[in-house]
Amino acid sequence: MNGQPILSIADVQWVLHRTPASGGKIQLRIVRGDSDQVVTLELAEGWRRLDDISWRASSWGLRRMVTGGLVLVSLSVEERKTLELPAGGMALRIKHVGQYGAHAAGKNAGF
Repeated sequence: MNGQPILSIADVQWVLHRTPASGGKIQLRIVRGDSDQVVTLELAEGWRRLDDISWRASSWGLRRMVTGGLVLVSLSVEERKTLELPAGGMALRIKHVGQYGAHAAGKNAGF
């Protein structure tokens, strides 16, 4: 990937980390048996925001610490218009409220 030998997933992460969020191209050299080819992976503007890691158990502890167990999502353009909110700035909707233990801090606070 872009000349970086891939020995582990960390090498893939390194190449992706160095690819701007505004988009970019990654050259992939693929070797399978006697076949050797180069293909280009094009990442569109905003590609980093398309990933959702909330399903990973490792992110749940962070959610508990940072948001009291709340899962927050950005409002869409349509939701902003319906609520008569300006286009700029942050606008979030609560998608899920944790129910138990330390994950219920948001629930216990009244959300």
